[in-house]
Amino acid sequence: MLLELNIKNLAIIESVEIRFGQGLNVLTGETGAGKSILLAALNLVLGGRSDRSLVRHGCKEAWAEALFDVEPSLLPLLADWGIEAEEDEPLALRRVVQNNGRSRAYINCVSVPASLLRQLATRIIDFGRQHDQSILMNAENHIDLLDRYAQAKRERAIVEQRYNQLSQLFREKKQLEETRQERAERVDFLHYQSEAITELDPQPGEDKQLEEKLQALQQCEKRQQLAQRASAMLDNEGNSVRDALAAALDPISDLSGLDEEVESFHDDLQNALMLIEETARSLRSYGRNQHFDRQEMQEVRERLDQLLKLQERFGGDLTTVIQRLDDIEEELEELAALQQREHTLEEEIEDAQRRLLEAVGPLSRKRQKAAASLADKVEKELADLAMPGARICVRFFALRAPDGLAWELDEDDTFEMIDGCEQPSEKVIPLNAELENEEEDVEFVRIASWGAERGYFYLAANEGEEMYPLERVASGGELSRILLALKRVLAGASSVQAFVFDEIDSGVAGAAATMVAKKLREIASQNRFSSQIICISHTPQIAAEADHHFHVRKQTQRGRTRSRVVPLLGDERVYEIARMLAGDQSMDSALELARKLVLPPPVALAS
Repeated sequence: MLLELNIKNLAIIESVEIRFGQGLNVLTGETGAGKSILLAALNLVLGGRSDRSLVRHGCKEAWAEALFDVEPSLLPLLADWGIEAEEDEPLALRRVVQNNGRSRAYINCVSVPASLLRQLATRIIDFGRQHDQSILMNAENHIDLLDRYAQAKRERAIVEQRYNQLSQLFREKKQLEETRQERAERVDFLHYQSEAITELDPQPGEDKQLEEKLQALQQCEKRQQLAQRASAMLDNEGNSVRDALAAALDPISDLSGLDEEVESFHDDLQNALMLIEETARSLRSYGRNQHFDRQEMQEVRERLDQLLKLQERFGGDLTTVIQRLDDIEEELEELAALQQREHTLEEEIEDAQRRLLEAVGPLSRKRQKAAASLADKVEKELADLAMPGARICVRFFALRAPDGLAWELDEDDTFEMIDGCEQPSEKVIPLNAELENEEEDVEFVRIASWGAERGYFYLAANEGEEMYPLERVASGGELSRILLALKRVLAGASSVQAFVFDEIDSGVAGAAATMVAKKLREIASQNRFSSQIICISHTPQIAAEADHHFHVRKQTQRGRTRSRVVPLLGDERVYEIARMLAGDQSMDSALELARKLVLPPPVALAS
């Protein structure tokens, strides 16, 4: 049950606090007074869309908070969300909207996504807006109402889960088929790259080792060449240092015979000649000791060149190339797994088809069984709402493309899959659904996430008329009464005991309005200890039935418009209902009639 609704700085509401009670709560007031803003605030708290335009002009933020009784069944769900709650303490739902458009949501002061408010809302309140009539006008929604009455939530959830599983398998299969050629080309390319790497078989750090080895060989070659060059300059015949010195000895020897002082020069030169010869021999020995293999150096150069080209081809250094080989092997394994997946997928699809068809049958049968019961109860409710001759029924139709997946009907009345896979699946058991378009020689059955059929409401509003689709023949007033009748019937099939109606009396007047008022009273009295209706109304008959009557009024003070909500009791309530009744008649007559509507008739005392 909704205990309180508190609103601050929302549109023309500066500050409002409403305490609702059990039974029928009715809000009345002039058009534009702010009644719809109250429901907008409640919708916001229940996870509805936020909008910066909701924030009152000149304010930084607006907020709305609703306090609910905590149902014991909600405690495990709240605990899963990490929210502490006690059965004897109110559950606080709060929404804050800033003037920049951002919003925040809270459950018991714990910040949560707005989506959790929406999930919780369906468990605690049935929030009907004026657009609920559009739900009836959209025939695609009728099957949802039927499932709600049939309490087929579990069966439908199973069908939806298995349908989604099968659809996912088909999407996976289609994707694998579409990428088969691309994957084959990728495998060839990866093998080509792998062969280029494995053919060279590079080892970690090999390029560095080869560079060092080449450098050592090049230095050895250089040393050998320098030693050979130096020894040749010193000792080769013809034009060496030794030949030059040897040639100088003869004139110096002759000179020493003429001058004794020159004799020492001859000895020095002779010693130098011997030193040069010794040095030349040492250099030749040094050169011979420089072990240099020209073939080895060529092989090292070629290997390094191959590794360099490999690095340029794959990018990065040799470590990157070696890692690329590991990546190639991993990708080839993944591609091989996808190829194997194509084979195993067929078996999974067949199993998923079988499981889906097994789930669809019970859902279809449950719908067909509930359809007659729902129609019977709604007709009885409509009879109480001044539509005594109205007849309503649910007609089932097989799905048509593009809805769902299709199975072909063969000669043995079994079905084979024809959509979503190349080859038909194994034959499966038929659904045996009684469909309105069987006379059209339906050769296939389609299954969608909601089942194997569409269910549409058909209406004959008056006795003796032919039945037509509800959305084609129902007037606005009839839609309001049909919606109320459905709410009345569905209330018995729902655990929710709080209902909100936004102008459920739209298009209804006179005796029909009185019937609507009494029907609301019945819904509110179904379980006197927990049922609650909150209703915005312009109809005096409904206001007169209220257990709690609130008046929404608009005031202007110091150039600002404000909405207020005032609980009405006694004469104030009588006067408000009289205002709603008055129209063109005198206020005195309206007051007299209002008192008759509000006050119970006197009880005759026994004499």
